[in-house]
Amino acid sequence: MRLFIVAGDPSGDLHAGKLAEKIKQLNPQIEIFSAGGRELAKTTQQVIDLERLAVTGLFEVLTYLGKIIKAFNFLLKKIERLKPQAVILVDFPDFNLRLAKKLKLKNYKIFYYISPQVWAWRKKRINFIRKYVDKLLVIFPFEEEFYKGKGIKVVYTGHPLTERIPHGLTEKKEKIIALFPGSREKEVKRHLPIFIETKKIIGEKFQFILIKHPKLSPQIFTQAFKEGIILVERDNLETIAKSYLALASSGTATLELALLKIPTVVIYKMNFLSWLILKTMVKTNFISIVNILAKEEIFPEFLQNKANSENLAKALKRLIEDKNLYLQTQNKLERIRKLLGDKPSSLTAAKEILKEL
Repeated sequence: MRLFIVAGDPSGDLHAGKLAEKIKQLNPQIEIFSAGGRELAKTTQQVIDLERLAVTGLFEVLTYLGKIIKAFNFLLKKIERLKPQAVILVDFPDFNLRLAKKLKLKNYKIFYYISPQVWAWRKKRINFIRKYVDKLLVIFPFEEEFYKGKGIKVVYTGHPLTERIPHGLTEKKEKIIALFPGSREKEVKRHLPIFIETKKIIGEKFQFILIKHPKLSPQIFTQAFKEGIILVERDNLETIAKSYLALASSGTATLELALLKIPTVVIYKMNFLSWLILKTMVKTNFISIVNILAKEEIFPEFLQNKANSENLAKALKRLIEDKNLYLQTQNKLERIRKLLGDKPSSLTAAKEILKEL
């Protein structure tokens, strides 16, 4: 049997790698080919690296459009040559939904793990998913009921981060503030200068560590080194878990920090025109998935012009100086873990896929 997995963005690649690992454990005879990043490359035969094409923002995508189209066409031809029994799409919706349509029209079986967040924006994608995806494997509990109500075959697998982050890592905190500027170079370039200015306002009472994604060059963090910020690799969870507070670009990192019970201040900046368009499309009150799940602002959010060092430092100082607020925030974060549960997501997803083949 032969499968093909497609994952473009860094977090999707991480979860796709774990999924491929579990599929192999359940059936070692399966051949798995992939298009993704370094995690998928560890457990599959990778035909193209898609991680370099992971960009955010409507106008930012335009600068990569030629490369994206070339990769898409290459991948389509490669899958047709390999003729897998099924294609597993992981996150990366702008790319993967188009791929789903093309492949479904050629009668390939399509699984989608980590669904597009149509409950937040671009709800017309629901009809697309219903038509071109055979089975949806979702990672948030409320998504199962949402998609079932739309007539889509769906299973809640649990969230893959609860596998990666055990309870024991969350307890002991030190005088450390962790900085998560993002997993993409453009995100880092936008957020890092603001983080450095925030550090200057907070002063020397805390050690600042900067969390670096493996694909990013250390050279883009040169200014951080000069300011005494220590670089920590993204997969060093034991060090990250010791942090008392965090500043984080909105994304998967905020949910990791919630599971580690680290009160966090969330930031996001993008191209101004992309932001104007995005504001008209997003239907949720918050940008951070932690706040969306909680239905309240547990993590303060600062977006675009509000994402400045003065606001970030003020929010951090409130958490430093008000012990009750800090503990209340941690208690609320415990609810997030309970909400997600401890279902083994990668294994559950692997079993759901294999039983359909």
